[in-house]
Amino acid sequence: MTKVKFFKIAPSPQVNYEKLIDTFPSFIQEKVSKYKFQEDRIRSVMGKVLLKNLLIEESYPANILSQIKLDEFQRPFLNSKIDFNISHSGDYVVCAISKNNRVGIDIEKVNPINIPDFEYVLTQDELQQILIDENATDAFYKIWTQKEAVIKANGKGLGINFTDIILDQETAICENIKWNLTELHINYNYKSYIAVEKKDEINISELTIDDLKEKPF
Repeated sequence: MTKVKFFKIAPSPQVNYEKLIDTFPSFIQEKVSKYKFQEDRIRSVMGKVLLKNLLIEESYPANILSQIKLDEFQRPFLNSKIDFNISHSGDYVVCAISKNNRVGIDIEKVNPINIPDFEYVLTQDELQQILIDENATDAFYKIWTQKEAVIKANGKGLGINFTDIILDQETAICENIKWNLTELHINYNYKSYIAVEKKDEINISELTIDDLKEKPF
């Protein structure tokens, strides 16, 4: 099973988001502290909180984040038995973990855009498909989040060209590997997709501010 947990960031006098960083390993604290803006620090903190929460649910120890390492492409990983990925946009942070399965996740707030500015990520067929769609903006964000999820699952980052990813309904081909895509309905103002190499059941749940007040993370 692949598990997804999401959190909506909202002001709360009872939750000091940045104080949560004190429970993390020093290398994570250092990385978070490098963000200039508070909202970016909070998004980074909450991504790690979601990851820790999901891993504890899978019976990993409370200090599991100290075991995070980086692969040759600077993609964070734990071990060969479980994979994880984090994304954030606007007020939402999402995290996915999957046992014995490669996973990538993306979320984007749907804002008005000038679609021709993003032609570099689209094939000609995709561009035409978007331009004739009644809701071109939504159609663009669907393709964008699908491709982002695949690239994050692949793990090579900028080494992958967006136009080399071939989308076909709820699957994608990237470097001759087939990825299964599932839309995550988190908020109507956001578009989100998850990509897994092996088709899997997706379980999604929300971490709330009340959860933060009740549980030490």
